[in-house]
Amino acid sequence: MRTITLIISIFLLTGGVIYLSNRIKSVFPKLRFAWIITILSIITILSVIGSTVLFLTPSPFGSFLYRASFFILVSIGGVILASWLVALLNMALGMKQYARACLSVVVAAAFITYGMIHALTVKVVEVTIPLKGLTTEVTAVLLTDMHLGNFYSERQLESVVDKIIELNPDVVFNTGDLFEGRSHFNDKSDVLAPFRKLTMPHYFVIGNHDEHVGADLVYKELEKTDVIVLRNQITDFKGIQIIGLNNMPADSTSSTRHTLPGVGTVDNTLQNMEIDKEKPTIVLHHHPEGAEYMEAENADLLLAGHTHAGQMFPISLIAKKTHTYNRGLYTLGNMKIYVSAGTGAVSFPFRLGTDSELTYLKLIPEDQNTKKVTP
Repeated sequence: MRTITLIISIFLLTGGVIYLSNRIKSVFPKLRFAWIITILSIITILSVIGSTVLFLTPSPFGSFLYRASFFILVSIGGVILASWLVALLNMALGMKQYARACLSVVVAAAFITYGMIHALTVKVVEVTIPLKGLTTEVTAVLLTDMHLGNFYSERQLESVVDKIIELNPDVVFNTGDLFEGRSHFNDKSDVLAPFRKLTMPHYFVIGNHDEHVGADLVYKELEKTDVIVLRNQITDFKGIQIIGLNNMPADSTSSTRHTLPGVGTVDNTLQNMEIDKEKPTIVLHHHPEGAEYMEAENADLLLAGHTHAGQMFPISLIAKKTHTYNRGLYTLGNMKIYVSAGTGAVSFPFRLGTDSELTYLKLIPEDQNTKKVTP
């Protein structure tokens, strides 16, 4: 997702900086075009470098530069998009140059403000899923892709935990990408302290961003809490078999772009696990790849995240094409798959056309006559 976002951003920014330089020149004709485009280009290049190089920095100053870089990039992109929209509006209204410039800034500010507020507003999505072999209803919360780091901190996690406490589920499932940066990894930080407020079991499997940050560092932070980490392990909860898988590709022929080398595959790992195929089974995996191998092992439900549903338009349109299981509830043979759009946001807290999601799952006996809710 980060790669796709950057490619699209750089493509838009390259043409956009040229376009924006022309617009500034038209509003302020006394300014030299060469100076305008040079200054904008330098700012953009430095911002791209800062947003790609500094995302793992543990330094508070480096974290500040990362945040500033991304805010500048989003602001430039927002002004460019706003100026295009105003240009279309101008065809009908015939506004003066200064009026168009002012309106472009106002529209861009509104656009960015909305996207950031929307990203930080977590929506509770309720889903009812029948499970074969389940004898009584079990409620769960799926938390995934929090991306704690340069933008998300203990304050955001505290808000999410408060929502979980209000929902009062029997269990919490966490499918990774808990961290994105190392800004909270210091002796004074206790960013996961809100997790200690949870009284129900909380199961965690690692995500690709956790691995980029450093799996050992993430596990060390989790040791301060009561979170139960599953590393290719099986456990039992109220008669439900929980299989927690490390972040890995589906099989030896699958893309390993979001996994570390030598981590194994879903196919081989499941074959070497002692799975009770008679029990109702839930698989936790960061991304929804390898679902066919889980279904072959009689799993009843896969819970995953990773996709963010594309996070923002127009990447959200691409995500629908590139991910077989992008967001929501799916059926594969006898297995259900639920993919969350993510509780946080990757790289920058901005969402357009998608929601930050905390999923409340009602797991019911398969023969119970209850209407299913599909988000």
